[in-house]
Amino acid sequence: MPWKIVGRTEQWDRIRAVTAERAFGPLVIGGAAGSGRSTALTGVLRELDGRRLTTVRLRPAGAAPFALLRPVLTTAPADHDAAVAALATALAARARGGRGLVVGVDDAHLADQASLLALRALSRRGDLALLLTRPSDRGPGRGPDPTDCLRYEPGMRVVQLAALSEQDVAAVLAGLAGGPTHPTTAAALHAASGGNPRRLRELVVDGGLVACLGAAGEQAGPGTGTRRLCEPPGDRAATLADADADALVAAARLAWRELALDRVEELCRLAGWHGVGDQVSTLAATAALLRGRPGECARVLDTVHPGRAGGAPPGPRADAAQRALTRAMCVGLGSHRVGDAAAILDAEAAAPGVDTELVESYRDWLLAVTARPVRVPDPTAAANRETALFRHAALAALATAAGHPATAVAHLRRGLVAAAGCLDTVPWMTPLLTACLIDALLLSARISEATELAGEFHAGKPGCGWEVAVGIAALVNGTLGTPAGREVRAA
Repeated sequence: MPWKIVGRTEQWDRIRAVTAERAFGPLVIGGAAGSGRSTALTGVLRELDGRRLTTVRLRPAGAAPFALLRPVLTTAPADHDAAVAALATALAARARGGRGLVVGVDDAHLADQASLLALRALSRRGDLALLLTRPSDRGPGRGPDPTDCLRYEPGMRVVQLAALSEQDVAAVLAGLAGGPTHPTTAAALHAASGGNPRRLRELVVDGGLVACLGAAGEQAGPGTGTRRLCEPPGDRAATLADADADALVAAARLAWRELALDRVEELCRLAGWHGVGDQVSTLAATAALLRGRPGECARVLDTVHPGRAGGAPPGPRADAAQRALTRAMCVGLGSHRVGDAAAILDAEAAAPGVDTELVESYRDWLLAVTARPVRVPDPTAAANRETALFRHAALAALATAAGHPATAVAHLRRGLVAAAGCLDTVPWMTPLLTACLIDALLLSARISEATELAGEFHAGKPGCGWEVAVGIAALVNGTLGTPAGREVRAA
């Protein structure tokens, strides 16, 4: 498969340079679990065998002395010297005709110490060349590593197999799908796999996504010739181990924190294909809303978290407040039903175990930005940073609507300070408040400040959130454009 060789050009060149030497010291191939160490060892031994060298591959067989050497020795040696002599005789018999001898030990960190010492002795004598693989991430508390006996051997070399790059992942996907894959899909799978070849295989091949990639070309737009993940069916069973599922969810949350909405949506699709879409459904729904697709937002929420009586979404309390905010924004801003949106948040605020102050601050902000009358509590009395953030944002909106831009500037600046600590939950508030601050500075005749801030913001760097600010502003302005909104604003 393509991931066995993709992204390894530099490492292969180093390995070939070492093995091309007439006599080389121990060569260790390292890397994280799943990085392809065993595959690399197989490839190196195959190449050396093609050079008319005798190659012997050994695998650990337990911690008993000389267990690694059992496939080569007919009898168990009594001590180190006997093992070295017997091993030299047995290997020499295999390397007839003056052929050089190379011994490869896969997962050498699991081998017994006595066997490695015997192999080291023959390596020092020049009777064989020694190749080993071992992980680079054994972690603490694993006990002594038997390969440490080779650490200071003359000519000792270590080649580490690094994680695949995003370009490497794209190349693998292109080989699997029979054509180029959309950069966002490659970025999402790189983030979910961490560039680990084994994890990438589990996500794409074992998870059955190859056919989906090959059949979803139109997802990227007509004529692009690239493939993207199509939407998964809603009844997918979980296919990943807990650790891999956690890594996938963490990748989606990191993309959300960075406001990389394309990557968020693709990772959420990937999570859906692997049966863990419910864990990132709020991210998927909010991303769709921020991209101006309230209908899709509502479908995601209704599919994964259908509303219960009173409008509050079910599910774990840790995410319920965020889902309630997304649903309220979808109803209030997307469907222009601000009263129903406020009712959703009121119902959530009354639910047991919820942060009532926080949810009420969501409601106050939503009413304020849609020019509905609301009484906002003092932000400095808020119990947490996110509550203070939404209270400052609400007061800024009210001050702007009342024609007091200088007051709005003060609240927006304080809100931005609070927003810096809320990137895991509401990263979109930072660009929204920044855009509002630019407007408030202009209305306050602070032109130079507004120009400087706008120059930084409008530069459009990835993750700056400009498109998010525009999307929310469009939703809010659409709400204010309804008859009820015009009447309230006129009053």
